Amino acid sequence: MDNNNKLQITISAFGKFGNVVTNPTSVIVSEFTEEFKTKYNIIRSEVLEVSTVACEQYVNNLPDHTLNIHFGVYDGSQVFNIEQCGYNLKDFGIPDMKGYLAHNECIEKDCEKDHCRQTKLNTELLAEKLGNKFPVEESTDPGRYICNFIYYCSLLKSHGCPKSACLFVHFPAFRTIPKEIQVNFVENLLKTLHELHQSGHLYK
Repeated sequence: MDNNNKLQITISAFGKFGNVVTNPTSVIVSEFTEEFKTKYNIIRSEVLEVSTVACEQYVNNLPDHTLNIHFGVYDGSQVFNIEQCGYNLKDFGIPDMKGYLAHNECIEKDCEKDHCRQTKLNTELLAEKLGNKFPVEESTDPGRYICNFIYYCSLLKSHGCPKSACLFVHFPAFRTIPKEIQVNFVENLLKTLHELHQSGHLYK
């Protein structure tokens, strides 16, 4: 993507699944105002069903010139996790919301099982900057459930689109980090992404 052009952003979040009735990412994204979306050049935001079908439909319809950000919850986490990579593996502990239970299956058929695809973004620098204000860690393990599934599909798509990139961020539960702090984190994340883009330091 051209650093001279303003970053165009899409954001996805997830709804309920398993024992997670209130997914913090769906609450935050569903409350985006038009003013907020305009301020950070968010051209699309959507809360997705936790299923492979919903993820595939969403990723397939993404533009080929945007930064596609995906939010998900890691219920046991104490921090925000900036995910570096996704893996070519579906291995679900519970069925998705369509009832699909994958076991040790590839996402990308013509590729080595559990192959790692990395984001084009400089996640180390992003985590460092956000870590000045929030509990943030860089992660290399997005799990092998739906969060990993959408991230790997998005990474695969961006790999074939030079003007596109993607990122996955795992959020803790609201009981761990309150909603107002998580909302503030999202705004700081978007602000930092735009700043890194403008300075030419967003990508590896």
